[in-house]
Formats: sequence, C-alpha cells, structure tokens
Amino acid sequence: MASTMRLAVMGIAHSHIQSLIGYAKQIEDVELVAIADARREDGASELATRFEIPQVFSDYEQLLASARPDAVLCCAENSSHVAVVEACAGEGVPVMVEKPLAGTVAEAQRIAELAQAGGIRVMTNWPFLWSAAFHKLHDLVREGVLGTIFEFRLRAGHAGPTGGRLPADPRGAWWFERKHGGGALLDFCCYGACESLWLIGEPAQQVVSLADRLLYDFGDTEDNAVVLVRYPRAFAILEATWTQHGSPPPNGPIVWGSEATAYVSGQNQIALLRDGQEEQMEATELPVEPSGPAHFVACLREGREFHQVVGLAHNLQVMAILDAGLQAAREGRAVCL
Repeated sequence: MASTMRLAVMGIAHSHIQSLIGYAKQIEDVELVAIADARREDGASELATRFEIPQVFSDYEQLLASARPDAVLCCAENSSHVAVVEACAGEGVPVMVEKPLAGTVAEAQRIAELAQAGGIRVMTNWPFLWSAAFHKLHDLVREGVLGTIFEFRLRAGHAGPTGGRLPADPRGAWWFERKHGGGALLDFCCYGACESLWLIGEPAQQVVSLADRLLYDFGDTEDNAVVLVRYPRAFAILEATWTQHGSPPPNGPIVWGSEATAYVSGQNQIALLRDGQEEQMEATELPVEPSGPAHFVACLREGREFHQVVGLAHNLQVMAILDAGLQAAREGRAVCL
C-alpha cells in the first residue's frame, strides 16, 4: 500500500460522520479523496467543502471507479451498510462501518460473505473502544478483581437523534424507519450487546425484550427498549431510550461480580466498590489507537488484526443479540441463540 492512504467516505446518514471525518483528517499520510451518498448529494457537497474533500459523487460505484480509494469509511443508514460493502468488495477495498454492523443479522451475514468473497476487511466502529476507562474495566474483569461476573447493565440514551421531532427533511427520518435499520434498540442497545459480549467473554444464549413507542407518535420503530440477555453464568440488561432528558449517574456500564462491583464513573475513571467502600481508579493507558479511523488505517498499513471488538466475528454475535431482541419484543417470547 502506498505511503499516503487514499480514504473515501460512502454514506453520511449517521450523525457521527463529522467526527469520523475529523479523526481521519488528523491521521498522518492520509488523504480524503472523495465523498458520496446516494440520497444526500447536497449534504455530501457541504461536508466536502467543510473538510476540503475534492470529489463528490452520488453513486458509490462511480466513486470507486473514479477516485480509486485505498479504503472507505461508511456512515450510511444501518440497512445500507451491506450495499456499501458489496460495492467495495467488488473492487477489493476494505471498509469501516459505523456501529452497528448492519440493520439485521441477515444483512450482517451477507456482509461477512461479501468480505470473504472479495478478500476485504470490514471493521465496525465502536466509539467506547477508544476510551481508556473501558479497557481498564475489561482488565479488572479479566484479572479476577471482581470475582465471578453475574450481571452487566448499561443504560444508553438521550432525547432522540432529532430531538424528539420528526425532521422536516424526510431523509433524516430514517432513524424512525425499520426498513432503514432505525430504532432505539439498534441505536443504543447495540452498545450493551457489544460490551457485555466483550466483558463476559462467553456467547449469549437467550434474549427477552420489550420495545415500543412510549412517547413518539411517528415512525414504525421503538423509542424505548429493554433487552435482557442470558449468558451461561450471567445476565446482561441493556436499556435504550430516545426520550431521556439529561444523563443521570452512574454513566455505566456497570459490572457486578461475586467479589466487587465496578462501573465507568467518568471520562477516564472507574469506580470499584467492595463491602461499602468505594475506590476511584484513574484509567490512563489506552492500548489501541485514539479513534476508529486511526485504528482502521493502522491495522491496514501494518497488516494487523483489528481489535476483537471491531472485528467481524464479534459483531456477527452482536447482531444476533440485537436481531433476537427485536424478534422477542415483536413476538412476546424468549428467543434462543
């Protein structure tokens, strides 16, 4: 691969797109060469101007043929990740998609098939992985400080991706449309599914859930969800809300063990609780690159494996949990994995 990596952006639907482009701009010897979105050429043009990206396309295949990128960052709608990967696999171009991997487990499996057939690498970006606190929490679990883990909990939420209102631009309504992979469960329970798999370290076995529109009167997706995941020796409680104002502590995730409890209590802090005593621990070491694009580029350049959390195998398991959560809520029954 050439010393300067040519990156392109395909899909700008997700609100994380601006920060991801900003992180990419900070990487040495990386050139952002093109941007495309099949539904948002106007928005792509605005981002191109702001971030000095020279070429704008409305067609993914045209971008690949004309700009010839070495790798692609994808922030398309969740259900459109598979189309981006399909286009890139045909040209042998690796892809980083914003979380979650896809809109359904079937789409995720198709992405894995396309990656294998095209000989490309596909990474899923999880923002929490670039925080030292989560790695410190993982270390405490792996070192046995907490004893036997029996419960994990994460509540993730805010007032909604569009502030609780249906956006005037119908393209922004994808968040509330099942066909595009929208909904609070996929948007926020995905974090808990991913983190609990990593921290507990065993495959999930069974899922039960509730998901519904509790406050929104538009769209066909839930604005709140609670997913309970059964692991062989532990429970994981995953909460998602698009109707929450403020962020009451603790921020989480919280991990309960037979010897101690721990949770992420701040940007770089872990709280460790034993028998009524609380210890605040500073998390200073980040054993990976500082952002998703930085990790993606570094692993491609150096021929390294992606971190487990962002690799395909882990994210296929994440999607199986999320898909089961949607099915369990829809059918009112437990779903076995």
